[in-house]
Amino acid sequence: MCVYAPECLGFHCGIDWFDAALASRYFLLLFLGVYFIPLIIIIYINVYIKQTVYRLTQLHPATLIEMNGINREQLVRKHASNKSQDREAQRQHHLYADCRFVIATERSLIIYLITWTPYSVVALTQVFRDRFSLHNPWIMTTCALFAKLSTITNPIIYTIILKSQELSVTTLHRATC
Repeated sequence: MCVYAPECLGFHCGIDWFDAALASRYFLLLFLGVYFIPLIIIIYINVYIKQTVYRLTQLHPATLIEMNGINREQLVRKHASNKSQDREAQRQHHLYADCRFVIATERSLIIYLITWTPYSVVALTQVFRDRFSLHNPWIMTTCALFAKLSTITNPIIYTIILKSQELSVTTLHRATC
């Protein structure tokens, strides 16, 4: 079993990093499970989303190239319908929203790295018997605070992105009316 001891400034308890028992080494697995596995998943999902949005934005020029082979009469009939214009406007709106989502997920990834990396590095150095953070408890406390703040950053990012998107759609709607 692991032994618990006061951490940092003594406000909270945590694993006794200097316990020589083999059971305290589970932190390495915890480090992988809490830091690297979510990081890999976040990067994978962000790359997948970005590729999907890129493919969707590339479909529009391909449609225009295919329509060059259609004669003028067919082209006029094809675009006379308001439904097709409405569908195209909806598609453009969805693509814009998808692009904003990609931006939000990229910012979330960057903030995840900024908030969790210092805490992970300091905690990992404690596992390998570095007592620097014990002599400077503010370092571990500050890193832990940044890591805790990461839980509220995603809602803030998505709120800002969605609010700016809502404002731009409202401005676009006013300009077209």
